[in-house]
Amino acid sequence: MSQGAFLAVDEGYSNRKRAAHHNLLLVDGQGYADEDRYHVYRDIPFERQARQRDVLVSAECGWAHATAEIAAMYDAGLGVRRLDRTLVFTPSGRLVLLDLAEADAAREWTFLLQTDRPTEPQQDGSRLIRSGSASARFWQFAPADCRVVVEVTEVEANPTSSTPELRLTRTLHTLRSTTTRSVEGLFLTTIAPGTETEATRVPCAEGQGVTFGTETVLLSPVARRIRAEEVLADAAAVLLTTGDAPHVVAATRLELGGKVLLDVAEPYTGKVG
Repeated sequence: MSQGAFLAVDEGYSNRKRAAHHNLLLVDGQGYADEDRYHVYRDIPFERQARQRDVLVSAECGWAHATAEIAAMYDAGLGVRRLDRTLVFTPSGRLVLLDLAEADAAREWTFLLQTDRPTEPQQDGSRLIRSGSASARFWQFAPADCRVVVEVTEVEANPTSSTPELRLTRTLHTLRSTTTRSVEGLFLTTIAPGTETEATRVPCAEGQGVTFGTETVLLSPVARRIRAEEVLADAAAVLLTTGDAPHVVAATRLELGGKVLLDVAEPYTGKVG
């Protein structure tokens, strides 16, 4: 939500909830194993529930970071070994997503973005999201060879089975970004409110990064090794704001501009300095 409007949306109320109606990932076109019902999480065994790790919430500076482990939610027949989504909110309200996926066999990985109006492609490769007077820009920096389509998704729901005529209909405009078949998948995505922000990918020898100029997000949620110009870190994330001390997630070492700022035995999450 930004500027008083929802920009990335979902279906709202529905009797039969599906991952395909949300801002999630599909594997070979399939969502979660226990979806397509009202109480979608009821009676799911503990070992097939999602987990969350590497949480940072900085009320002082406005950074938020977390990684969700989602692989267990998919049908076991898909052989999904890993599907980790790392979400970062910057102090300025920008969103960065890194999705890392692995399976036992080659799969099609599909990233979904739901909006109230079709996203509009821009000359710089971004897409414009509009909702009333509000807007945002959407970039997908990886993968480079994905197949992107925008289509209409109609969702129907009936609040009460005793009154079938009280049917609700919601129209979503779904951006589907699908990889070629592969054992591994990686999506690096960002959404920035308004139309003025510029986002660029940070060249990294190891890890993934996005910069907005005054805010930079560097991520390595699995290998925990970040190697970029001026930044060397053994960490799940390094979060940088111009004029402020860096924040790190699960870090044992941080070297910034040739200066060692952190070198500890146990992983540290929080502000450095």
